[in-house]
Amino acid sequence: MSENLQRATACLPAVAGRDYAALAVLPFTLALREPTKSHGPINADFTITVDGKPRRISTTLIPGESGVLPVHADQMVHLALLQLAIQRHDVRDTLVFRRMEVFSLLRWPNRGWSYDRLEQSLRRLAGLTIEIKSSLVSRDGREYHKSTHLSHVIDSVYIGSGRDAECRVRWGDLVLEAFRLGDFKSLDWDLIIALGNPLTAQLYRVIDRATLSGQTQWEIDWQSLAIALGMSADGCARPARLRQRLEPHFETLKAHGVIEDVRYRRGGQFVFEVRNYLRARLRQVLEERFEVYGEAARQLLAGYDEVQIMLQCDCLYHGARPKPQSPGGYLVEAVRQGYELRYAADEPETFLAIWGLLSEGERQAYHRAGIKLLGVGEDLFETRGDPSAWSQAMRAVVRFLVCHNLDPEELLGPGSTSALVPIVEDALPGAER
Repeated sequence: MSENLQRATACLPAVAGRDYAALAVLPFTLALREPTKSHGPINADFTITVDGKPRRISTTLIPGESGVLPVHADQMVHLALLQLAIQRHDVRDTLVFRRMEVFSLLRWPNRGWSYDRLEQSLRRLAGLTIEIKSSLVSRDGREYHKSTHLSHVIDSVYIGSGRDAECRVRWGDLVLEAFRLGDFKSLDWDLIIALGNPLTAQLYRVIDRATLSGQTQWEIDWQSLAIALGMSADGCARPARLRQRLEPHFETLKAHGVIEDVRYRRGGQFVFEVRNYLRARLRQVLEERFEVYGEAARQLLAGYDEVQIMLQCDCLYHGARPKPQSPGGYLVEAVRQGYELRYAADEPETFLAIWGLLSEGERQAYHRAGIKLLGVGEDLFETRGDPSAWSQAMRAVVRFLVCHNLDPEELLGPGSTSALVPIVEDALPGAER
């Protein structure tokens, strides 16, 4: 392995993260710094606007024998376990892992308190029972199974003895349903770690899920926001108090480019100006370039990952499939049905013709934006400077960004660690050396 490639391996971003869709707005952890004893069952009943439409959430959180409900820091542990399952393509009912894998994802030190912290988090999550009283809907509109009203995110936990011992969690029915429905969305894992506070991370997750279909403005009343963030039982009895508590978290989200601003409207409404650059621009491209009707464009973004949509868009223009008379309708079906992507054998050469028109700085920026959107495979080919070494998907995504004038710097964002990913230098065809 070359010196450059070794250096790249050390500071590549995590494989593109994944988050639950329905569970991201279903509060099952509390905004407390430390768990407290015996705070008993908690009801959460509120309305939230998701993908431009109101959705009612009604649930009761019931702690286990300890009487202690999970906190947002436990949610981070749960998300780390999800990343392990997704990265391994492991959707079985039991996940086998080692503690160090979780520590690495969460950037925890390999110390005794980390072991205790992980074990206690898993115990609280396994003890939690969730009574869901409203319909739980996946991002593509399908409902979660209703065979039982009492649900779990983790059914049981086994913690092996010894620092490098094997551990296991048996997923609860809610997670297994999410796996069955494929009810997941993209998640900027580097960003969620960089936010540095579990409550900030939870606020980011709620906003990101609520605006999945490309909205750049999102409104929610103060009481619903408090409940969605698990804060209703933590001293936020007035909107002024909630504003005061959340102000530092708003500022962090602004600094990391998640939101532009937050306004408080008389009557108790928070109005978020959400950056949402990729989804907003993608929705605009669908409607203006591909003639997809507005509601259909909203449904595509709400129901399917951004990369899936970009791949089908690129293949429609640059692929080897027959060109349809109605691009909008065809594209909608291509995304929904997952049409096979087909390209001519000389596709890498035609990509290089476009690539060669860009400056060195533009190539670097688009390359890093592609890495951020797709993550990096184990072979690290995506880090090579020569696009002919990339996967077909990487070239397709980058070509989409270039051809439709999406700004790579906007995609990378002011707080993105992806901007620091070193690119392994190759002799780039068409590049000025």
